[in-house]
Amino acid sequence: MQIFVNGDKHQLTTGNRLSDLSKELGIEEAIGVAIAVENKVVPKNQWNEFELQENVNILVIRAAQGG
Repeated sequence: MQIFVNGDKHQLTTGNRLSDLSKELGIEEAIGVAIAVENKVVPKNQWNEFELQENVNILVIRAAQGG
């Protein structure tokens, strides 16, 4: 399934759930990461149930420290 992650094409090969994408990206256990699907943040406790659609736009947000 083709999706867009942070504006780049991505071929999701392991399944169609948001948790599958997080595993492919290596962020399933990361702290300070949020995922928005079509500009709406999906709570991490819903990643296992949230099904993705073809050509959906996803934004992966990582918290950063600054000063």
